[in-house]
Amino acid sequence: MIRTLLILLALLFQQLGFAQRVVERTDSLIQILETTTTDTSKADLLYALSQLNLYTHPLKTIQFSREQAALCKKLRDYSCVSASYIMIFNAQFYYGSPADTLLHTIKQLETVVNAHLEETDLLKVYWTYALYYENIGQTDKEIEAYIKALAIAKEYDFDQDIEAALLGNIGGVLLKQEKYLEALTYLEKGLKIVQDDIGKGEYLYDLGLIHNHHRNYELALTSFKQSYDFYQKGHDIGGMALASIEEGRYYDRNKAFERAGQIYFQTLELIQTNDIGSLLPPIYVALAQHYQKRKNYTLAIDYGEQSLMEINKQRNYDDLLETYKILHESYAAVENYEAAYAIRSQELLYKDSVSNSELLTKVEALKTEFEVEQKETENQLLKAEALSNQKAIQSKNIMALALCLGLLLILSWAIVVFRMNRQKQKYNDQLEATVLDRTIELKKANKDLLQANHELQTFNHIASHDIKEPIRNIGGHVGLIYRTLPAELRPKLQADFDTIKSSTQQLYTVVEDFSRYMQLSKKDNIGLESVDLNRIVDNLKMGLGDYRKDKTTQIINHGLVQVDTNPSMIYIILKKIIENGLKFNTSENPTVSLSAQSHQDYIEVFVKDNGIGIEPDYQEQIFGMFKRLHDRNDFSGSGIGLAIVKLLVEKLKGSVRIESRVNKGSTFIVQLPT
Repeated sequence: MIRTLLILLALLFQQLGFAQRVVERTDSLIQILETTTTDTSKADLLYALSQLNLYTHPLKTIQFSREQAALCKKLRDYSCVSASYIMIFNAQFYYGSPADTLLHTIKQLETVVNAHLEETDLLKVYWTYALYYENIGQTDKEIEAYIKALAIAKEYDFDQDIEAALLGNIGGVLLKQEKYLEALTYLEKGLKIVQDDIGKGEYLYDLGLIHNHHRNYELALTSFKQSYDFYQKGHDIGGMALASIEEGRYYDRNKAFERAGQIYFQTLELIQTNDIGSLLPPIYVALAQHYQKRKNYTLAIDYGEQSLMEINKQRNYDDLLETYKILHESYAAVENYEAAYAIRSQELLYKDSVSNSELLTKVEALKTEFEVEQKETENQLLKAEALSNQKAIQSKNIMALALCLGLLLILSWAIVVFRMNRQKQKYNDQLEATVLDRTIELKKANKDLLQANHELQTFNHIASHDIKEPIRNIGGHVGLIYRTLPAELRPKLQADFDTIKSSTQQLYTVVEDFSRYMQLSKKDNIGLESVDLNRIVDNLKMGLGDYRKDKTTQIINHGLVQVDTNPSMIYIILKKIIENGLKFNTSENPTVSLSAQSHQDYIEVFVKDNGIGIEPDYQEQIFGMFKRLHDRNDFSGSGIGLAIVKLLVEKLKGSVRIESRVNKGSTFIVQLPT
C-alpha cells in the first residue's frame, strides 16, 4: 500500500515537473477561479488546488482547504466540508504541525460528521484518529481507532478492500508490539478477503514472520514462498527480495547451505539489477550470517564490511547492530583481535548512544509528570490556606463589629483592631493574587515544556520511520520507473530522474543530521573518562565509508594525548571535522593531519587539511545550522555537521575555531579543559 503510494507520488512529481510546474498550474487554476461565478465550481477548483499543492506547498493546501470548507458550509454541503478537513489534516501532517493542531482539525471533522452526516462517515473520522495516534506513538489508541472503523465497515457492508486494509493495519500494529497471537487473528481474516496481489503478498510475509517467531518454520517457509509469488504477480521487486531472504534463512537454519547460498545470490542479482539500494544491507547481512554459519569467516567479514559501507552510505541503521555483531565475532574467529576490538567498541558506542537517548527521553517525561503533579498539589494547598485565612478574617471582623455596638467605652480600641484586620486581609488578598499569577505562569511553562518534549519525540519518530523510509523508497522506485520507460523516452527524462535521485539523497541527509542534532542537544548527563585520542582516531578511520576507497586519501596522526573527556562526543567531533576536510577538497592527494598541544589548564587539538579553504568573512557562519557556502551540486551535505561539532564542544566546556586561507586549506582548533 505504501509502496504503491510512493510510486504514484513519484509519477505525480514527474508529470508536474516539481515545484515550478506546480506553481504554474496553481496560477492557472487561480485565474480560472477568479472568473468563476458559481459557488459549486469554486469549491471544486479549491479542492483541485488543495490536491495539487499537498506534497510541495502544504501551507497553500491548508489555505485553499479552509476557503473550500467555508464555501461548502455556505452551500450546506457537509460531505464537502468533511473532505476539506481531511485535506487540512493531511497537509498539516506533511508540514509537521504540532500534535495539538492535528487534534484540533480532527475534532472539527468529528463535529461536522456528528452534526450533519451519517454514522457511516465516522469511519473516516476514526481512520484519521488512527493516523494521529500513530504519529504520536500511542499504538494502543491507534488500534482502538482502527477497530472502531472496522466495526462500521462491517455493520454497513463497506467495500471488502476497505475492510481488508483495516484488518491489515491492525495486524501490522500488533506485530510491531510483538503481540503475535492477536496479530495472527487479524492477518488471517484479512488474507481471506484481500483482493490485490501486493496486498496478499504483504499479508503472507507478515504471517511468515509470526510463524518464525513461534518456530513453525515449515509453515513460515510456505508463507514466504506464497508471498514471493504474489509480489511477483504485482511486480513488487522489493517484496520479492524480502521474501527470498527469509526463504534463504530457512535453508540456513536447516544447514542446507548450498540451497541457501543459491537463493541469496539470486536475490542479490535481483536487487542490483533493479537498483534497489535500500535492500543491499539486508542481503549483505544475510550473506554474512550465511558464511559465518559455514565457518567461512573471510567471506563473512567481506559481506559484513559491504553491509557496513552501505549502511553508512544510506544512513539507514536498521541492520547496524547485526552487522557489528557478525564482524566482531568473525574477526575474533580469525584471531584479528585488534579489528574485533575496534568493531566491538563501535557497537558498544552505538548501543550506548541509543540507550542514553531513550533513557533521557523517558526520564524527561517522568520528571515533567512529577513536576506538574507537585505544582498542582502546592497550588491546592496554597488555595486552602488562603481560604482558611479569609474565613478567620471574616470571623474577626464580625467580632469587632459586635464589640463596637456593645461596648461603646472601648470604641477607639475596636477601631484600631478593625483597621489592623483590614490591613491583614489586604495582604492576604495580595498574596492570593500573587499565588494565582504564579500558578498560571507555572501551568503555561509546564504546558510549553510538555509541548516541546512531545514535538521532539514526534520529530524523532517521523525522522526514524515516517520520513526516512518513504525517502528511501522514493529513491529506489525512481530507478524502477526509469527502467520501465520506453528506450526513446529515457534520454529526454534523464535529467529529471537524476534530479529526483539527488534530491531524495539530500533530503535524507538533512533529516538524519537534524534528528541527530536534536538528540545531542538534549543530552545533559555527560560522563567523563580518560580517553586516548590516538585510539579514537584509529577507530574513526574505519568508519569513514567511501573516503577509505580512495587510496590517495591520507589521515596522519602526529601523536595525540590523553584527555579527560566523553569518548562518544570527542569521536563525533573529530569524525565530523575530518569528513569536512576530505569533502571540501579538490587536491589530488586529500590529506588531514592531527596534532595536539598541552597547556596548563587545557589542551588544543589541531585538525589541518589541504582543502579549498574559507574566506575570513564566512569563518564564523560555518558553525551555524544549515549554513552552506557552496552549491549542493559542487559539494554534498546537510549543512549541520559543523553545528553538531560546535554543540558538542560547548557541552564539553570547550571551544572551537578555524584558521583558513582560500585554496591553502583550513585548520580547526578544538580547545578542551584538562
